[in-house]
Amino acid sequence: MEYALIVALLALPTVGSIKLMQNAAASKISATAVGISTHTIPVVTVGP
Repeated sequence: MEYALIVALLALPTVGSIKLMQNAAASKISATAVGISTHTIPVVTVGP
C-alpha cells in the first residue's frame, strides 16, 4: 500500500510536467511554422 502511494505521488507531478512541456513544444512548433510560412525573400539590389 505504501508503494502505491509513493508511485502515485511521483506520477502526478511527472504527468503534469510532461503536459506542460508538450504545450510549450506545440507552441514553439506553431510559431516556427508561422514564421516559415510568412517569410519573405529579401530583394538584393546591385549598385552601379
